[in-house]
Amino acid sequence: MSVSLLFNIAMTCMFILVAIVLFVIVVYHSEIKKLPDYAKRDMLKEQIGAANRTLLDLEEQKKNMEAEIVQANSLIAQGEFQRKWMTDNADTYEEMKRQITQAKLDLSQVADDTKNAETKLDEVKEQLEEIDKRLLEKTNEKNAVELERNRLKVESSDLMSTIVRQRQDTKLLADRLEDLHKDINELEHKKADLENQCKQLERQDQNLTKHIAERQAELETMHTQHDDLTKKVTSLETEFAGFAGKQEAESKVWEDLDRPYITDDYKKKEERAFQQEELWLEEFMQRLGDSHIIFNERTIKAFHTSLKVADSSPLTVLAGISGTGKSLLPMLYAKAAGMNFIQIAVQPRWDSPQDLLGFYNYMQKKFKATELSRLLWQFDVYNNKGCSFKGKEQTLPMNIVLLDEMNLARIEYYFSDLLSKLEVRRAVDDDFGKSMEENEKSFNRRAAEIEIECGALKDSMNSRHLFIGRNTLFIGTMNEDETTQILSDKVIDRSNVLRFGKPDKLTGDADISGFEKKYHENTYLSLAAWKQWQSNTMGAIPERIGTEMEQINNELNKVGRPFGHRVWQAITKYIIAYPAENSSAKYQYALADQIEMKILPKLNGLEKDEGNVRDVLDNVARIVENATKDNDLIQAFETAKKDTSTAFFQWKGVIR
Repeated sequence: MSVSLLFNIAMTCMFILVAIVLFVIVVYHSEIKKLPDYAKRDMLKEQIGAANRTLLDLEEQKKNMEAEIVQANSLIAQGEFQRKWMTDNADTYEEMKRQITQAKLDLSQVADDTKNAETKLDEVKEQLEEIDKRLLEKTNEKNAVELERNRLKVESSDLMSTIVRQRQDTKLLADRLEDLHKDINELEHKKADLENQCKQLERQDQNLTKHIAERQAELETMHTQHDDLTKKVTSLETEFAGFAGKQEAESKVWEDLDRPYITDDYKKKEERAFQQEELWLEEFMQRLGDSHIIFNERTIKAFHTSLKVADSSPLTVLAGISGTGKSLLPMLYAKAAGMNFIQIAVQPRWDSPQDLLGFYNYMQKKFKATELSRLLWQFDVYNNKGCSFKGKEQTLPMNIVLLDEMNLARIEYYFSDLLSKLEVRRAVDDDFGKSMEENEKSFNRRAAEIEIECGALKDSMNSRHLFIGRNTLFIGTMNEDETTQILSDKVIDRSNVLRFGKPDKLTGDADISGFEKKYHENTYLSLAAWKQWQSNTMGAIPERIGTEMEQINNELNKVGRPFGHRVWQAITKYIIAYPAENSSAKYQYALADQIEMKILPKLNGLEKDEGNVRDVLDNVARIVENATKDNDLIQAFETAKKDTSTAFFQWKGVIR
């Protein structure tokens, strides 16, 4: 065997050994990282282990071949001795050739094993590619599921808002159903009473029939003329008795309503001389302070302005915690302005206009009037023939009606009809320059009147209608706790709601009687003087109010809570009527009041965490801040937005 042949064999083995090592390293570092699961990884580990064992066998063969090379070099160095030895050891030479042949066969087997390993590697790569395809398909499916999940989340949010509104509507319907059940029970009791009365009348009729039959049997023996005469007398007496009873009933049915509520003799009083509005307000607030009666100046001006715009917002609501002067302020205002004042305590059982105005008493057969209906009828110059102000409507005294704790009962049940009539009243033309007859021809006053119930006698006598004049202003107080009812959108749109909160400083030395003594008893404020205050515009409205209100309305429309012409007109009239020294303060203060009273309550019940709602709240806050510069309003709005006690927006107003 030549040295070059042995060298080539050794180099070939080394090359194969290096190739196997590189193959193992490449397979281990590239393929093992792509394995998708433990089963594939274990299979490759077994293949790598088999390759390592083959590598060890080849290294052993390499060592043997290196030893043979060393031995061959030793033989060459010996020269002739070696050739002689080869000659002498021909058999050994043949054996070495055989061994070389066997080594080639072994080398061929190693090559085949390597080829098989490469084939298996290709199969593994194909499997990895198939797994990658499956993984890509799963990824696409996951993305599709994520998109569907996001869509369902948006749909779920919309459904949740719908559910919240439906729950609110359901609660209102449930309350109304409960009230209707109460009405049915009361009607059933009345029906039972009437049935008992009918039975009694039937028994009486039977007794009378029997009595008449007996009398007729006795009278049949008498003279025919005497019998006829007696029957005529009996018939005339019966007819006369019924006629007398009817006349007496008709004369007494309205006597309670005709009884005046105000007993003052206005002929002995003087109309209060007209005083400039700003001076009167300053004097009023100064005298309150002198008597240690504390009210915020903005609150007093908002209250005064709300009464001035009664045509567009006929109800002024004073809301807040108990004991903060909600009932005291209207009473002192009426005293200072020379107005009549009537305070009515609302009862939780009230469920119809009869509770407010009165009802027909079937037992007494007369109309039972309330203090309010007596007051309104006393000053109704159109329907009350006995009204002492006919022909001099401009001298009508001003009245303030205070519905105390008006939300103990549901306002829509007992006050809704009257509130609608007050709104229609603004279309009535009561020009003092025209006669009453001319005014009646110029408008349909009946649309603004309330028909007074007169029960069973309605068909047999003239019914009465009641017109509530502009000389009567309505105020309501409400405590906000778990025992009260919330205001509906209908009431809020037709009202101005002022908030009374915790006082900054507690005081107990208010001198109410001293305050009242500062005003004369022999003067009163007339409707004519009040109208002069109502006509006081105190400057123009900036044109930008239209743009700012449209921006707010556009934002409200995004969440389904826009406002209409009624609210816009009421806001405008409030700003015109607001008393202020300059137009800038007039605009900002009045606009801030109306946003607080009429705009922000429309956001109640919206889910704050919903994306669209968050954007709307932020946009409205920005517009309000730029338009009003009212720090108290802005802070109250931010507090309501960030309130973590509830997931829904709840506007609690501004405490000034």
